[in-house]
Amino acid sequence: MKIALVSPYMTTAFNNPAYYNSQQINIAKNLASLGNQVTIFTKKLDDIKDEVFDYSNGGSYNIYYLDPVSTFGHWIVLKGLLKKIGHSYDIIMVNEDFQFTTLQLSYFKKKLRSKLVIFQGVYEFPEKRFWNIIMRGYSLFFSGYIIKRCDLVIAKTEAAKVFMEKKGYKEVIRVPIGVDTDIFYRQPLTKKDYFLYVGDLVKRRDLGTIIKGIKAANKRLLVIGDGEEKEKLKKFAEDLNVDVDFLGKVENKLLSKYYSEAQGFIFASTYEIFGMVLLEAMACGCPVITTPVPATSFFRKDKELLIFNEGDYKQLANYLNNPNLEKIGKAGEKVAETFSWLNICKKYFSEFNRILNH
Repeated sequence: MKIALVSPYMTTAFNNPAYYNSQQINIAKNLASLGNQVTIFTKKLDDIKDEVFDYSNGGSYNIYYLDPVSTFGHWIVLKGLLKKIGHSYDIIMVNEDFQFTTLQLSYFKKKLRSKLVIFQGVYEFPEKRFWNIIMRGYSLFFSGYIIKRCDLVIAKTEAAKVFMEKKGYKEVIRVPIGVDTDIFYRQPLTKKDYFLYVGDLVKRRDLGTIIKGIKAANKRLLVIGDGEEKEKLKKFAEDLNVDVDFLGKVENKLLSKYYSEAQGFIFASTYEIFGMVLLEAMACGCPVITTPVPATSFFRKDKELLIFNEGDYKQLANYLNNPNLEKIGKAGEKVAETFSWLNICKKYFSEFNRILNH
């Protein structure tokens, strides 16, 4: 099967592969390992050339970097995309229904002779009212057109599935994203005395609540990541006299050590498309304590992870002293095994076969 993955704006991953767990690259690798020929089409970066990776079973994946014709925030049209795709692909999977590229591929779907799949994670922009207005306008004028030509929507979460069904999409399935179990796995290390946060240091991640929870529970926190809130958070921790170490960015290949040694992983985000770091922590046997981000819908509360209310540092502090953390970590690790990218891509492949044979 020949599969095109069109992701016009996922360039952070390709620019910083050591630090970013790219969904597109993992999907391409694992679909290729199943014997498929996969191509990623994305926005061109200055110093990166097209790449080709071959597998012994006949599978392969390529990355083509195309110049953007126009860029309006996330709205990008890739120069020469239709010519590159031609009539070569059985499946075209494009990121998000609100992309101009999705509209472009929908318009030329009959000419391309491919099945069109939308890979959907976004379900709202709660912190960006302007984007919500733009999305409503886009939906009003264009969604009906795209819906008629879309063969399948793969929603990453229940929230995204409900969002797309409300828009009018008929064929919507929920399949989570995966975790790279070659990188993220429990290492045979002794637990240390710290709790862990991994991610960007931005407002919606609400590190303030985590720091206050750490203070209330008299614990130690390691923070891995960088962002615009870093200096503010460092001062906040100093003012509260909390034991917090800011380590900056750490390469993916080193993260499993920190996850494996941590007493638990804390996530206080107020908005996420999924929450990939939860899977990373669980795969390493690290107990997860989180706000109810979309990824939590795939796991059993109080069994495989702990969920606290947004901004409730007192509830978080109580969970930091939960005597069942080790048990929860082991249960989370076991269920995370089913979220390997290979298992997830087998589900994608099965659905692709289904719509091709329909």
